[in-house]
Amino acid sequence: MEWRHSSRLAVRCSIAYLSTSSRTALAGEGTVINLSRAGLAIASSLPVPPGIELMCRVSLPDHPKPLFIPRATVRWSQGGEFGLTTTRMGDEDQRRLDRFVVEWVPDSCLTSLGSRRK
Repeated sequence: MEWRHSSRLAVRCSIAYLSTSSRTALAGEGTVINLSRAGLAIASSLPVPPGIELMCRVSLPDHPKPLFIPRATVRWSQGGEFGLTTTRMGDEDQRRLDRFVVEWVPDSCLTSLGSRRK
């Protein structure tokens, strides 16, 4: 079993994705159902096979500019859901994702960990 290296945050936001491979033509839209600094779980009506690489644009709640992920690899696919690991992301978008994850963590979780927001 493969263990995750970062906690997942339950969210609901839209995603558009496109295959980066010339061998596999795939483009679709879906809903991000959870995310972390290193990956996302997506619900979509389009089947997406494991191993394929995608380019993604994620519309984060309360953020006007979409998050751009130039390369993510599909790690698993089951039913109408699939999981991605980000394999390349620009520094600015990574910082935006990091801030989003920290901002959306409930205060009760931070308090129980002994941390405080500044």
